[in-house]
Amino acid sequence: MVDHDHGDIPDRILVHGRRSLGAIDRLPVVLFLVLIWNPSTLRWAYDLGVVLLAAPALLFFGSRFEPGRIGSRIAALLGDASFALYAIHSPVAHAFQWLERKTGLASALLAIPYILLSITLAVACVRWFDQPVRLALRRATRKTSATMGGAGI
Repeated sequence: MVDHDHGDIPDRILVHGRRSLGAIDRLPVVLFLVLIWNPSTLRWAYDLGVVLLAAPALLFFGSRFEPGRIGSRIAALLGDASFALYAIHSPVAHAFQWLERKTGLASALLAIPYILLSITLAVACVRWFDQPVRLALRRATRKTSATMGGAGI
């Protein structure tokens, strides 16, 4: 009888200090390519694929990755800009849909400019609107609590 000790399985799937799950490591690239190709007749399949495949895959692979010092700063910046990105993605998407109709360019060609413009606008909104407003509110709150004898909010 063969005794299978599963405690050494993680050691066997480590490649260069990283876990390698074979084809699963390439899954995000395949999902990205499938999600870019989006015929309008399969809109329901696209939405279902995002919910059932893309979102869990992003969470899974994100949990396996530890960013370095620069990556941490980028992740923090994108985290700060996430609400702004949510707020502006629809108007930017409509502008790109109009551009696609007028120029006849494939949506796959417009995907990278759309992503870059959306992130740039979101970061700009955070840097030149959200952060100054938060700072002003913080200062106003400090002044108010100081005039109230330290009985802050």
